[in-house]
Amino acid sequence: MKPTIALVACVAIICVTIIELYALSLGHDGALLLSSVGAIFAFAGAAIGFKIAGK
Repeated sequence: MKPTIALVACVAIICVTIIELYALSLGHDGALLLSSVGAIFAFAGAAIGFKIAGK
């Protein structure tokens, strides 16, 4: 169960990165702000996931 949480966090980071690159490639003005917020949540989720998995 614990490694599953870390795996979900890793997948979230990958998804956010893909969405960020796609949005920036389309040239959306708000993409940078959106991707920055998304990245913050993804890294926070990963940190929590790895912390839980590390217990």
